[in-house]
Amino acid sequence: MSVGVAASLDFMQPDTGLLFDSLPLGIVFQDEAGRITAANPAAQRILGLTFDQLRGVTSVDPRWRATHEDGSPFEGDEHPAMQALQSGREVRGVVMGIFNPRLDAQTWIKVSATPMRDAATGRVCSVYAVFEDITQSRELEARFEATFELAAVGLAHVGTDGSWLRVNRKLCEITGYSREQLLKLGFQSVTHPNDLDLDLHQMDRMLAREIDHYAIEKRYVRRDGSVIWVGVTLALNLRPDGTPDYFIAAIQDIQAHKDAEAALRQSLDRMEAAARAGIVGVWDWDIPGDQLVWDSVMYQLYGLKHGDFAGAYQAWVSAIHPDDRRRVEGDIRAALQGEQEYAPRFRVVWPDGSVHMVQAMSRTTFDARGLPLRMIGVNYDVTELDAVGTALRDSEDRFRYLFEHAPLPISLTGLDGVLHANAAFLETLGYSLQELTDATWRDVCHPDDMALTQHVIDQLVSGQRDRFRFVKRFLHKSGETVWADVSTSLRRDAAGAPLYVVAYWADITETRRLTEELDRLAKRFKVSTLVVLRRVFDVGNMSWASYRTAYEAELDRVLGFLEARADGTSGGSFYNTQPVRVSKRFARALITSTLEGRTLYTEAFEMLGFRKQSTFNELATRLGVG
Repeated sequence: MSVGVAASLDFMQPDTGLLFDSLPLGIVFQDEAGRITAANPAAQRILGLTFDQLRGVTSVDPRWRATHEDGSPFEGDEHPAMQALQSGREVRGVVMGIFNPRLDAQTWIKVSATPMRDAATGRVCSVYAVFEDITQSRELEARFEATFELAAVGLAHVGTDGSWLRVNRKLCEITGYSREQLLKLGFQSVTHPNDLDLDLHQMDRMLAREIDHYAIEKRYVRRDGSVIWVGVTLALNLRPDGTPDYFIAAIQDIQAHKDAEAALRQSLDRMEAAARAGIVGVWDWDIPGDQLVWDSVMYQLYGLKHGDFAGAYQAWVSAIHPDDRRRVEGDIRAALQGEQEYAPRFRVVWPDGSVHMVQAMSRTTFDARGLPLRMIGVNYDVTELDAVGTALRDSEDRFRYLFEHAPLPISLTGLDGVLHANAAFLETLGYSLQELTDATWRDVCHPDDMALTQHVIDQLVSGQRDRFRFVKRFLHKSGETVWADVSTSLRRDAAGAPLYVVAYWADITETRRLTEELDRLAKRFKVSTLVVLRRVFDVGNMSWASYRTAYEAELDRVLGFLEARADGTSGGSFYNTQPVRVSKRFARALITSTLEGRTLYTEAFEMLGFRKQSTFNELATRLGVG
């Protein structure tokens, strides 16, 4: 047996094979025919077979059911171990799927193989393969890809120069560009020119580390030239060394929200115009004497001069529009009989033929016998007001329709806190109209946002702010939390007194959930696959790309050590080679972390391959820790 092979086999013995047995990587040794001669515990776990079941099995055995990433069969002679034996060269980073009988499922592994040569002849006499189980990371990556691509909001990675690095389907839909077209543009190309400076300023603040994220409403210019409002939330992803890497953007189409806001504002403005009043004229009618006295304004209202009016009832009736005359005289008779107050609205025809609308109001007095004596009243021109009123009625109908049928939840909250909600509001929170009758805003507000909401109302009522936009939580009928992006303003009367708070909001629960899911997946990558690197090198916020770089470096170190053992250059001492001196630093850092309480003993034992406290203490003493 050659010195190199002997050293390798010696390395695998339980009393000297600490690294071999404790590594999370699978390691198998195969002879020159490709038969497995040794396998560490991690290899047995990953492959789903015991060593007795693995002994003598070759890479070409069909029971592996090996496949490529595209699903095509992975022929046995394509296996990295067989290629390394045949070529005499190292083969690295091959991804393959194999059947795991213990799990009765496919397991994905990433394999590297290194040939071992006889020290005396230089002939390839065996090979060792090192592999890791990447099944979970592939599943997480696939889940991340699906989450990113199928999200209900636009998602993008944006370079620090503004270029799109990665975009999802929804963002393409929002902008009207294809994925290929967007990736050739920068976000500046689709941002409305009037909104670009603010966006760039906020990005500069992020790059200067003044803020870690920001949210703005801005406009995109779509490919067809149309303009669309979007809500953008931007965060900065950093490299391990703390330098900026790229921005993460979430983009939501808020055009419907903006349209509803504009329509609501327009409707409220129109309703306010209805408060204007006309000029008032006074008249006095002596009923028994049939004497009708007008003041000067009455003549103006009827387009007459003093000499043109005879001052009698019939003279007045003759000025009324023929289509209204019968109705108005009926109202007069009812008032003279004490059946109702006289307050009709009617048209008068001026001598020039123009038609004007007049509103009348009066009070009738009677004698002891109940006979009418006198009627005193007023007229005022409501021609413009009537037109406004007609428009107002139409506007109120549109407002009512908008309020009830708007796709966004809208509520009107009185100063007493009583809530009036539209159908979208009720549907989003799962309530019926009856269930929220006489309810207040506190009944649907998340307890933790009570103080915030009250503060917003106080600011609006006091006049310190005329509108607010903020994020809060509502309580769904089921008890679930509904996150909302809320815009509020205060409606006042003509005198400036507060009437009610108008609130319209967009349900951003899915956006919040997506953000948390992305963060959870990123953290899961780090915790599940970088725990050793985090303990040793104290990295934080490590990206997947950075992890792969660090992981490949660690893999090179391990492979370098095994190769050194194979060709006999290591000399026989466990801590002689440079790669293993790196492992001593790892062990020292891990023991220090454990003694300081930052790592559990059980976790340290598993990483170091120990079962006893005494072995841990002995190694700590040898390394000068403690």
